[in-house]
Amino acid sequence: LAAREGRGFEAREGRSLLEEAEAAGLAPLHGCRSGICHLCKCRKLRGVVEDLRDGSLHDEDGESIQLCVSAAR
Repeated sequence: LAAREGRGFEAREGRSLLEEAEAAGLAPLHGCRSGICHLCKCRKLRGVVEDLRDGSLHDEDGESIQLCVSAAR
């Protein structure tokens, strides 16, 4: 979303990327906020995120993530 709009934001660790995007004034598509509906699924361009449900780390560029259950690392 941020890349599509030509905007970026710096996400803090421990908060979901959805919460951080909203705090930065962005309005990503979302639904359940718990990882069930997959409406917030997007492609991570780079960086490392943690899945807040199980603590797993995802560091591959270009992989799909869910904003509501992913946090910056």
